[in-house]
Amino acid sequence: MTNIHQTHMNRARALRVLMLLAVTLTSWVALAGSAKAVGVPITIDSFGNPNVSAGPFTRTVIPLPAPHTSTTPQGTFSQSNGVATLTMSGAGNGISGSTLQYTSASGDPVDLTGGGTNAQIFIDFALINQMPAASDFSPPGVTTYISATDGNGNTAISPSDGVGNAFAFNAAFPFSGFQGTIDWTRITQLAFSFVYPISHTGGGSLEVQVNKLWATPLGGAPPTPPVPTVTAPPSAIGFAGATVDFTVSFGNSEGAAPVTHDPPSSIGLRAQDLMVSGSAFGTAIPVVQVSGGPSTYTVAVSGMTQSGGITVDVPAGVVDDAWNQLNSASTNDPTASFTYGVPPKFRTSPTATFTVGAPPAMVTIDATGGQPAPTPTPTLSIASGSLPAGLTFKDNGDGTATLSGSPAAGTGGVFKLTLRASNVAGAVSQPFGLTIDEAPSITSAATATFGQGMPGTFTVTTGAGFPTPSTLSITSGALPTGVQFNDNGDGTATIVGTPAAGSVGTYQFTVTAANGTSPAASQQFTLTVAGPAPPVPRPTGSAPSNSTLPTVTGQPIVGGVLSASPGQWSGTPVITFGYQWQRCASTCANIPDATTTSYTVASGDIGLTVRVVVTATNGIGSTQATSSEVGPVIPAVTPPTTAAETRAALVKLLTLPQQERIREIRLNRGYTGSFNAPSAGQLTVQWHKRGLVASGSVIYTIAGTEKITVTLTRYGGHLLRDAHKLTLTASGSFTPSGGPAITVEQTITLRQ
Repeated sequence: MTNIHQTHMNRARALRVLMLLAVTLTSWVALAGSAKAVGVPITIDSFGNPNVSAGPFTRTVIPLPAPHTSTTPQGTFSQSNGVATLTMSGAGNGISGSTLQYTSASGDPVDLTGGGTNAQIFIDFALINQMPAASDFSPPGVTTYISATDGNGNTAISPSDGVGNAFAFNAAFPFSGFQGTIDWTRITQLAFSFVYPISHTGGGSLEVQVNKLWATPLGGAPPTPPVPTVTAPPSAIGFAGATVDFTVSFGNSEGAAPVTHDPPSSIGLRAQDLMVSGSAFGTAIPVVQVSGGPSTYTVAVSGMTQSGGITVDVPAGVVDDAWNQLNSASTNDPTASFTYGVPPKFRTSPTATFTVGAPPAMVTIDATGGQPAPTPTPTLSIASGSLPAGLTFKDNGDGTATLSGSPAAGTGGVFKLTLRASNVAGAVSQPFGLTIDEAPSITSAATATFGQGMPGTFTVTTGAGFPTPSTLSITSGALPTGVQFNDNGDGTATIVGTPAAGSVGTYQFTVTAANGTSPAASQQFTLTVAGPAPPVPRPTGSAPSNSTLPTVTGQPIVGGVLSASPGQWSGTPVITFGYQWQRCASTCANIPDATTTSYTVASGDIGLTVRVVVTATNGIGSTQATSSEVGPVIPAVTPPTTAAETRAALVKLLTLPQQERIREIRLNRGYTGSFNAPSAGQLTVQWHKRGLVASGSVIYTIAGTEKITVTLTRYGGHLLRDAHKLTLTASGSFTPSGGPAITVEQTITLRQ
């Protein structure tokens, strides 16, 4: 038989829409009533609760189902802060859950009757939450069954019972409801199984939280009634619609106390159970939302209309614990200080004017407009644009900012800025036009010379005055006949004309520039009219003439330096020379910035030839002469650094003729190759076949690449004349300065 004791006093029993029990006729599951009996409860497992003894048993967790026995995920077990959490799944074809198996820690039997007063095993559930919630046609919540074994090896089993979704639920299993006879004073092993209520559901999940497993008298051994504690943030800042979170925690003599409304149910603390008040609401009604549970709840409060305090109070008797004990009222409830945010608003002019050269000035920018005033105090900044030199922007920290200073010379004009004011309630921007007035200045020279009877012109210019353009005029003095002063209307003026006959002399007058900003600029100007210039004598002598063309020396290899000699010239002294290097393909083009007597060959010259154009100049004229082209330019080659690398380079040189035909070698009287020497020294190449066929030699003054021409001897020319195929012995030798010779011999074959 199942006994369910309802919570509130004098409340009639009622069937719940949410089923709490699904039991067999012989099982016992009871919601514990108020404490009446006095006993010696025995803790089986307190799950690490520091306020409750650990008990005389050792726990072993057995996940269900066993591995590799079904497609159902195994259940999980964990514990934290005195609460065990078990999760299980309805997926697959097996039963998901966990068995908590307990054995005597000492090895001796344990008296669960506590000396004869205990008569039931008690499960203190904190939470049962099946998702989705069970329907009327499927088993609800969690299925639980217990087995107990005594010291004689006898076992008793409590048939499986089902408990639906609930907060703070106590399930009692009387010893008399177990099937099997055992000695409850000599218990050696217990097993509690918590499983998903059915298999083959296709899904669903279940979370079960347990506070404690123990043996108690039939009346139970309740803790102290739940006591609420309210925690509030010391302060909060927000605006319309903001939320301030409080925490309400229920505790008892054993620690955290799960509570529920109108048990047994899965409804915990409700918004309507609380008293929320404070000056932050004015005449408005607070808006309250409660989440969390079963022992700790978050209370989200909103609806504030002004700055002030917020208090949350928990009245007595609004929730029960699993023992049907109503809570006491919260005491010493804290008050959260709430600042109601009001966004900033600009209330100053969106323009300001400063003048270059004037004493330092100051403009205050105020973002504290509107009613109520912005809260908290906004910060001000320049969001876009920049200030001219000499001016600074400072946030005063009181909702205003100061624009101050004296603009630097040359900064006249209009600066378009965007000002920004912000606080937690929002941000606003204001376009701001900053005008810098600057008196004009005359920047052109104060003198000019015209020739009598000759057209002349001179432009008067002004600096960065503002507003522009400046108006220019002659305010004193006079111009010579035939000359006039024209204001161009753009901040410039032109003195233009042809001085008349008889106007030779000096004329002084004052040029004034004005743009509306004081002071106007004045310049004492002197215009000189000169008489006809004496004839310029024609030079005598001869222009430069080239007799020997310029020459170029050096290696046409990337990184090599080419040097130019100007050649031989005649003509009236003094002759000066200019140089322009050119790179050539089908045509030649100037190499930018290559205008000295030397040129370092670049990678862009590879495959091209290089020459130099020399320009000779004297007082009579200029003449150009061009050198022969050198090249084509080849890439830089790293000289060999070891004897082995030198031998390899010699082999490459000796085998080069095999790429040419006998006829070409005869016509050229030999062949030409290149060798990259590792140092200064001498290179010698010879061909032999019953005598000397060809030879060549070159001396290196530094490491690098030089060409070598191997010339046929008379005997060699004769030998190649009628040959269609000729095999020779080629030898190459490089003798470094001050070192031994490195010699290579190679057999080569020439073909027609």
